[in-house]
Amino acid sequence: MLKNIGALLEAVNRLEEIYRQKLTALAELKQSFLQKSFAGELTANNIVAFSSTNSKQEYIDTIAPEFSAHILAFAYHWHKSQKREKTFGRVKAQKILHLVTEINALHCRAT
Repeated sequence: MLKNIGALLEAVNRLEEIYRQKLTALAELKQSFLQKSFAGELTANNIVAFSSTNSKQEYIDTIAPEFSAHILAFAYHWHKSQKREKTFGRVKAQKILHLVTEINALHCRAT
């Protein structure tokens, strides 16, 4: 029984380390977005085109850095589809990143 508990504790420790790494990566991505936003580097000229495909979409966990990037890209392209891309500036991008961070925090508290 102690052997099973030890193995379980090792698994929990590995999962905690993975979780910490993902949180660190997400924080770094957020900082990168904020720095580029403040520097004026997030412009319509350097945004990667967003298109839907018929291929199967892979699930992205809300704590993955890619999740934040997808949400930002989706928000920009929604603004563009509404002919409002000129109103999508750094403040709006920061607010969206803040909301994504809050989603992550709620997700972490729920699990």
